[in-house]
Amino acid sequence: MRGFYIASYACPMGELGNIFLGHSRVFDSTKPRSFWDAKPIAEAIEPVTCASLEEAHHRALLTGLQQARCLADA
Repeated sequence: MRGFYIASYACPMGELGNIFLGHSRVFDSTKPRSFWDAKPIAEAIEPVTCASLEEAHHRALLTGLQQARCLADA
């Protein structure tokens, strides 16, 4: 988006199991090989836990998109 790559990830919250957390990263114009190995220019862990993996992933992706918009406008 606007010259940035956005990656998002969601996972269960440890022993809680049925609560999920989303994580997003924004990368510059170089496509990352891996979510974990590349150095992002922005990242966020969703402050809100979700009841499903899909919801957590979606919220993380929306946060990443918002960060990319802000970076592009700056």
